Amino acid sequence: MTTSTTNPFLPQELLETIVSHLSSNNLALRACLQAGRPFRIACEAALFRTVILLKSPTLSFAPYTTRSHAASDPDFIRGLILFASSRTLAKFIRSLTIQLSGEPSEGRLVKTILQRVHQAGVLESLVVVPGRLAVIPSAEDPFAALLLQTMTLQRLQRLELQHVPCTRSLDYLVPSISDSPNFLEWEKVHLSLRVEHVHGLPDGPNLASLAPIFAHLRNIHLCWCAYRYFLMEP
Repeated sequence: MTTSTTNPFLPQELLETIVSHLSSNNLALRACLQAGRPFRIACEAALFRTVILLKSPTLSFAPYTTRSHAASDPDFIRGLILFASSRTLAKFIRSLTIQLSGEPSEGRLVKTILQRVHQAGVLESLVVVPGRLAVIPSAEDPFAALLLQTMTLQRLQRLELQHVPCTRSLDYLVPSISDSPNFLEWEKVHLSLRVEHVHGLPDGPNLASLAPIFAHLRNIHLCWCAYRYFLMEP
């Protein structure tokens, strides 16, 4: 008696069609993820198409994603570890919302994720959320250079920047646009800016300092917030 060595699974194209009907059902996708490697590839592509890595629920502003979820700090760290440790998941990410972090270990993980996303080169939507006041990169910072490289990915279609005036969180970007106005394909990239004035914090520089960015904006959202998250630590 001989043992068949043929693949017992359905053709990969059919599996991907099946999984496509489950794209809005995360529980079903997670169940299929355990069914075997052929299912795993298709399910990871659906599960990780939109990735949101945020510390604070108050900053979960991502109107064009389908599964917005603002993680608590432990979930944020687990998410960073998951995507930083995998060499394959970045190729599935089409929409990424990521928060900068002042914690050295978290900052290294964020940097690794951005490197993997940049290498994959398939990102279509990027939302950059400021972290605590201590993590605002300068124009000369290698971390800022990595952010700028990610913003210039060929397939990128939508870029949203979130800004709290007192943090000067876009200081790294303004000189880049001023020095090289065409560093992004502005006809292709939909640029949005969300400005959040946080009650209880000192005012930052006049928004006129962001004029080079305003010249390319498609949308601007002005908000008055009372978030405690941004309060300076002693």
